[in-house]
Amino acid sequence: MKERDIRDFWLNFSPETTPATTPIDKNFWSYFSPGDKILEVGSAWGRVIYECLARNLAVTGIDINSAEVANLQRKLKDEGQLDTVGLVLASATELPFPSQAFEGLFLQGLLSALPKDERLASLREAQRVLKTNGHIHIAEFELNQNDQNAIERYKSDFEVTGEYGTVSVLNGGGRELFRSHNFRREELIDLVESANLDVIDVQEKIFPTFKLKEKPGIILTAQKSKIWQTK
Repeated sequence: MKERDIRDFWLNFSPETTPATTPIDKNFWSYFSPGDKILEVGSAWGRVIYECLARNLAVTGIDINSAEVANLQRKLKDEGQLDTVGLVLASATELPFPSQAFEGLFLQGLLSALPKDERLASLREAQRVLKTNGHIHIAEFELNQNDQNAIERYKSDFEVTGEYGTVSVLNGGGRELFRSHNFRREELIDLVESANLDVIDVQEKIFPTFKLKEKPGIILTAQKSKIWQTK
């Protein structure tokens, strides 16, 4: 499968089934005040959106899966909250927003779901729409270099995915559901810094997986400093 076809996995998930298990650092919320504008790139079925609503933040979500967007719109409408949330069908590499539009931004497992050649482009778009001194929350599964079973899987999946660290996740019947890249800590930091974002905190934690297992993960907080405000 070619890299540009990776997005097809995410287009084909039915509502409420898109994997969304990466956690949020509770300290990240301290950067914001009620009414601040937050963007989630890859909003899926709305897990982060509801977290933002609970804190009276003005949240907008985008996703490329039209079924997920439509389903979340219906849910929010039934709950009387649709007028307080912006939902847009859009790509992470072409955000339909003006520059410096948001105080905060979430990328939850988003970078790992993109083709390798689109990861930096999506971060540059995130940097563009973030206000000066705004913050980005990134959560991604980490490359597991201490588990022999994981290492063997990376080797075998490389034959399918063409990128070491990108795993192929199958259903019970052996059908490929999606692919996800596991990042080395240094790899993720370098990627974020290449988008003119300042990394201000990195945590390594255990994440729950799509199949209810536990795997190492990285939570990274970055900021758009004043030096980059015109970039």
